[in-house]
Amino acid sequence: MNMIPISFDTKLNRLGSNCSKWDAIPYDIQADDIIPMWVADMDFACPPAVIDAINERMEHPVFGYMQFPANYWSSIINWHKNRYGADIEQDHIVPVSSVLTGVAMAVQGLTEKGDSILVPTPGYHAFYNAVINNERKLVSCPMDKRQDRYELNFDLLEQQLISEDVKMVLFCSPHNPTGRIWARDELAKLVNLCYRHHVYLVSDEIHSDMTLTHPFTAIFSANSQAEEIAIALYAPTKTFNIAGLCTAYAIIKNEGILNRFNRAVLASGLKVKNTLGVCALIGAYEKGGE
Repeated sequence: MNMIPISFDTKLNRLGSNCSKWDAIPYDIQADDIIPMWVADMDFACPPAVIDAINERMEHPVFGYMQFPANYWSSIINWHKNRYGADIEQDHIVPVSSVLTGVAMAVQGLTEKGDSILVPTPGYHAFYNAVINNERKLVSCPMDKRQDRYELNFDLLEQQLISEDVKMVLFCSPHNPTGRIWARDELAKLVNLCYRHHVYLVSDEIHSDMTLTHPFTAIFSANSQAEEIAIALYAPTKTFNIAGLCTAYAIIKNEGILNRFNRAVLASGLKVKNTLGVCALIGAYEKGGE
């Protein structure tokens, strides 16, 4: 396959483009040499596959309510098969506007106010917000730092699952912010603990495509127990730098969890589709792999 030449050295001036990264620097500093060092929002241009898909849709002048085209589902299924070696079906996929929307829907649909939700720390700050602002109890489980990497403290984790009567674990795989790419046996041990103690496991896997040193293992590939307790959340938004297009999806294989998650989405009023976001996802997954 001939690679499409893409320059990663082209400097794009985003100042004045209503970009929160550059136009809303949260410091009272007047300077023209501040460089925001974000990972969530890169300064590389979106790949041609994304731009082309959006431009093609823009040729039609009406942006009304849409239905998901068949290749929305197939592009996700094929991406997971080709990239992660994971088998999913259309019925497992629940579109959401963002991964954090999916986290909130899981919290609201599967737990009650006052329930304990565990987050390994250091952790993604938005997880704390999802727990606290939904009136759940945040349980922090410090990880162990061994030389140059963090590891889950499984003994402490199990103690807290029991003593705090934890109902859900919010997890990042690969991990934000430490960068850990979890090994299959680590994921299998986590799944087994949650399964044994009847705890839901929500795995934010938005960085699954951005692994350079170790292979990524999807949570549902860890072991078969994951299908009974887990929700996995994905989006092309980090991989292809399209966070502003608000397009993501959950993978849920257990029918009971799926039904409760869907009810939470319906109750929230967030069951909406972003036309250009859907087109961008399809373009990225069908033609952006290289």
